[in-house]
This record gives sequence, structure tokens and C-alpha cells, in this order.
Amino acid sequence: MKNNHPVDDRKAGYLSAAPLGILLLLLFVAPMLVVFGFSFTEPNTFRILQNPSFKNYQEIFQYGYYQSLLWSFGLSLIATAISFALMYPIAFGMAKIFKRFALIITVIIVIMLFVAEDTRMFGWDLSLMRGGMLMGPLQEWFGLTIPTPLNHTWIIVFGLFYSYSPFMLYCTLYGLSMVPDEIRAAARDLGASRARVLFEIDLPLAMPGIVVGWLLTFALSVGAIASAKLLARQSVIVAAQEIETAFNYSQNWPLGAALVVLLVIVVASVAFYALGKIDLDGILGVKK
Repeated sequence: MKNNHPVDDRKAGYLSAAPLGILLLLLFVAPMLVVFGFSFTEPNTFRILQNPSFKNYQEIFQYGYYQSLLWSFGLSLIATAISFALMYPIAFGMAKIFKRFALIITVIIVIMLFVAEDTRMFGWDLSLMRGGMLMGPLQEWFGLTIPTPLNHTWIIVFGLFYSYSPFMLYCTLYGLSMVPDEIRAAARDLGASRARVLFEIDLPLAMPGIVVGWLLTFALSVGAIASAKLLARQSVIVAAQEIETAFNYSQNWPLGAALVVLLVIVVASVAFYALGKIDLDGILGVKK
């Protein structure tokens, strides 16, 4: 039966979404407004009601705090790209080839996520340290002296990949599951190569899931701190660590708030740009 009252349906939708919208305002928007206000207060103060000041943002660029932001963005982008490159074939296999075993792979990966990130990073630290659970037996049994990969910048990328690649996997898997097998089979019957099917069918149709996977992995990686602290041993100071230091140890809340604001602005800009490239209305089944 055709609906002749689209305006009424829209009002009903707004009313249904109102409780969740109010909850988001209270739990997310309101705290962010407080953080935003603190970023414009005088350094090393705890009063939000005072004359606005840009000294905190000046300190970020004057004393090199921006370098931590750049390190976080760069390392997160590399880890996200590696996650996509390595997880895409696995997601494709789970969606199109060994469908029967997809549940087993899912359970194995989900079990890993039940363990806290800090605990998993500490386990890698014990394994990769000189004389540790991995390096020790190699040297004792086989006489192999391998330099420890800890205390290096690239080990942060490994930690980010290990922690957040499952999000890329499942989002990409969702995207690939939206690609009809009939279209792929028809393209192959018409003589399309595997590369052409990949770039003209699989990737475009799976792009919504891929974009969400990139956003999730990137956003979580930017805010990560365990890899840099436990694996790299603070050889690189990332943004989350600078924020933690400003709030907890230095007790400079305005500086920490300014770092949070810059971090949120950059991540939100990337998110809005990426989401603008996909048809969310089409994904959600909304008629224009």
C-alpha cells in the first residue's frame, strides 16, 4: 500500500530518534563543548569561565606538540593501509570462497578482542624483548641472535595493525558480502579479467564497507597509546600520550583540551570527507 503521508512519517522518524539524539548530546556533545571551552582558557588553570586565550594553541606549535599529532596521523595512516592490504584477501575469501569456515575464523579473531589491548601489547613486549619468550628460545636452542624489534618506530605500526585490523576485516567483509555473485560471474563470462572485476565491480560495490573500515581503523589508531608506550618504549611520543601527560601529570588541562580539539577536528574532517564519497542514502535504503 502506497504511503500518502511522507511528512507524517518524517515527523514520526524525528520523534523516534529524539531520545537517542538527546542521549548523544548529553554523553558526547556536552563533554566536547566543555573540552572546547577549556582549550581557550589560560594555561595551568582549572576555571572555564574566564577571558578566552589562544596561548594553548600557540604552545602546541611553539614547543613542538604538533609533532606528536603528525606522528599519530602518519603511523595510523600507514597501519590502516597495511590493514586493508592484508585484510582484504581474507575478507574476500570469507565472503566468496570458504564461506563454511568463515564462522571459525570469526570466532578466533573475536576471542582475541576479548583480551584488553594493554594486556596483548604487554604479551608482545615479553615475547620480543631480548631474552624473552620468543627471542630467548631462538638464541638458546638455535644460537640465533636476533636484534629485538622493540624501541623502534615501525613496531608501533605493527601494534596498531595487530590491535585494530579486525575492524578493517569485518567492515570489508560486510562490503564484499553486498557484491552479488551473479554480477561477478556475468563479468567473467563476458571476458573480464580478474583485475577488471576487482577494480570495476568488487571495489566499487564494496566501497561502503571499505570506507567504514578505513575510518574505524584510522580513528582508533590515532587515539591509541599502548603500542607506543609498551612496544616502542616511548621512542616516539604520540598524540594520546601527550594528552595523557597534559591532563594527568602536568595538570595542564587547557593544553590537553587544545590537543584533543585539534585531534578531533582532523579525524572529523577525514570522516566527513570519506563519508561524502559514498551514498549513505542508497546503503540505508532511503529514497531521495
